[in-house]
Amino acid sequence: HSVYFDKTTFKEFREGTTGKFVGVGIEIGMEDGLVKVVSPIEGSPAFRAGLKTGDLITKIDDTFVKGLTMDQAVKRMRG
Repeated sequence: HSVYFDKTTFKEFREGTTGKFVGVGIEIGMEDGLVKVVSPIEGSPAFRAGLKTGDLITKIDDTFVKGLTMDQAVKRMRG
């Protein structure tokens, strides 16, 4: 099966499948239902905020991460 992605949909698909996105500047994964920082990008907002490899993100704004999918967590981090 094939599907055509427009530019925006393709970008969202790539970000969702790789766990990387530019806005915050981190590569992430999931661990025990929480977002885990795989790597902050040097000079990024995440790096300047002091996020480190292995950190677990438990809340995004006022929303607990546990129970969210990776896609839902990424959308919340983007705003």
